[in-house]
Amino acid sequence: MSRYVIIYDKDDTGDKGSKKFANNIHMQLDPKFDVRIAQWDKSLPDKWDIAEAIKQNKEHTIYEAIDNAITVQPNYALDHAEHESKSIKKEVEELEHMSFGQLLQSDFKAPEIIIHEILQEKSVSLIGGCSGIGKSWIGLNLAICIASGRPLFNHFEVLEPRRVLLAQFELDNGQVLERCRLLTKNMSDAEINKTSENFDYIILKDNQSFTDRWDAIDNKLSQGNWDVLIVDNLYTSISTDLDLTNNNDIAKVLKIIDAIQKEYNLTIILITHHLKHRAELIITKDDILGGASLTRYASNVFQMKKSTLSNEYKIGKITKVRDEECNLEEIPFKIKWDNDNAIF
Repeated sequence: MSRYVIIYDKDDTGDKGSKKFANNIHMQLDPKFDVRIAQWDKSLPDKWDIAEAIKQNKEHTIYEAIDNAITVQPNYALDHAEHESKSIKKEVEELEHMSFGQLLQSDFKAPEIIIHEILQEKSVSLIGGCSGIGKSWIGLNLAICIASGRPLFNHFEVLEPRRVLLAQFELDNGQVLERCRLLTKNMSDAEINKTSENFDYIILKDNQSFTDRWDAIDNKLSQGNWDVLIVDNLYTSISTDLDLTNNNDIAKVLKIIDAIQKEYNLTIILITHHLKHRAELIITKDDILGGASLTRYASNVFQMKKSTLSNEYKIGKITKVRDEECNLEEIPFKIKWDNDNAIF
């Protein structure tokens, strides 16, 4: 007798999927086949799968799951129910409407500006840059400026201080501490106190899983009250099996980010990379790793590249602004790096 062993992820989705797959084998092939579902050890973490077992050199958990597989019998009722459900009209969300006059009398409020030409509340903004440009420095500068109210790059006005949470996945904790100490050299006591009041930093743990950082961010956001979330950077925050050059994968990532943004009524800043093969070209939205799907979703996009004239200067460009007049949009400008004070 032919035997099939199905081994899906250790979670509810994997359990449901394996049972459905087993039933399909019975229905489509032969109900006499020996179809079994592998059983992961209960001590293993949720979402454990073959890839994780191989990655952590724990292949023995795969063989144990197969050895402990349970036999599945055909479920004709399940097959019938599935066919019945396909004939039922799909339930859709009911849309509400109002008249033009009601709209004029409504109390809807437009999102406020947090940083002129750079950041709008209740939206997602991108900070893109080529390799070695100083994106993590920009992330820290942004966090301090938003928390303290000082102008970004000593130019872009921050209208009022906001509570900010920095999720930093590029540097270790010691590097972040060293950089923050450097940044305080050019700050007044009042600015330091205001920043301490409004700026929180997520401590990066060595043993933290690479694959579920947005789950961890979601959990952290549920424990506090922040206005702005800065993620440095997008690439290191997502699962290793997702590809930012793939539109389907980008859609999955944006769905997660959009849900978190709406759940916590947040403003989100995503620091992201430029495509390597475009490093020497003029700055356009096409440089962003994530492509048009990502830039269309974002409200504001600011980008930086290296200057060919001097390491002291960077080239900046605002390539997208929503709901605000911007005289600098699509116009490149010089940004000077102050090495002594670690600011742009």
